[in-house]
Amino acid sequence: MTTATALSINQSSSVVISRSEIREPTKRPYTQVPLCIYTEKQTSSIKIRISRHYDITLKRNAVEMIGVADKIREMSLFNQMKLSVAKALQFSIDGNIFEIPECAALMTTDKISIKVANNTQMIKATVDFIEHNNTNFNIRFLIRDERRNKKTIMSANLISGHGFEVKNATGARVMNIKIPNNTASSSIGKIVHPLSTTIYKVLYDNMETNNYRFQVHHLSSDQTVINVEKIALSVYPVLKMIGLLETECIYRFKRMDGIELARVYPKIVLNGRTLILKYEMMQVGMQMRAVILGTTLMLVLHEVYPEIRDALTASTLHFHRRDNVSNERHNGYM
Repeated sequence: MTTATALSINQSSSVVISRSEIREPTKRPYTQVPLCIYTEKQTSSIKIRISRHYDITLKRNAVEMIGVADKIREMSLFNQMKLSVAKALQFSIDGNIFEIPECAALMTTDKISIKVANNTQMIKATVDFIEHNNTNFNIRFLIRDERRNKKTIMSANLISGHGFEVKNATGARVMNIKIPNNTASSSIGKIVHPLSTTIYKVLYDNMETNNYRFQVHHLSSDQTVINVEKIALSVYPVLKMIGLLETECIYRFKRMDGIELARVYPKIVLNGRTLILKYEMMQVGMQMRAVILGTTLMLVLHEVYPEIRDALTASTLHFHRRDNVSNERHNGYM
């Protein structure tokens, strides 16, 4: 006879624990298997059954309250993973997981600005990283329509360990912007669907060595769709020198046939790092506008705020190390 502790999660996300004496786990279809912890006296171990095909086994001498808490968290993550897979499958039926969703607002204007919502957040995050090696931050950026009284049409939260999370004005997720966690990468970042599918990568142009030319590569079609190149204008260094600019982030986006799609440049304001993104053709489609916006957010980190890019890289490494430790624990190596 074995002892079973059944776990269920109610609507308030609390864990309900009940105990019962059973002879054998009930065999049920995959979707109906309860989440159970089985104490097996013969093997002096505790087995946590998540499904018919997935068990977590703990040695009895390793079972302490903190260990059980860790496993419950891991089970929660596993359930979240299953939910994400289900959502992805549903989305692949109802829509296209290789396109950027919820970006129709970009079709209403040809000129947008990107700026930090609160400079204090940026200053604090930078100082914390440089002086205390603290990489915990959440910095909000506003994406505004410059043609309609600077109305906010989207926001982009820069979250430590993750990157930009872009949402539209209703709060629907548009895309995530990730950067590589090492300086030797061949890309400056990638555009990720809210359901975690990588759609585009922005790669260094192999023919260039100055790191100011990039190619936007569409993964599902395995094609380069946009060339990005820096523009050198003599007036901008002068404006930067006298304090009207803090960056020389001036780029143009071209189709593969050489036609210019958009241009990004600093807004001339005192001590500002606001960027203007101007779509040069009103015929630019919604998806292409979103790709250009996502690439511009990478340039924000690459050129406008290199210090916070370094902090983001460090925080990403920290999160990866933590995930690796969690995986080792899960697999019984610790």
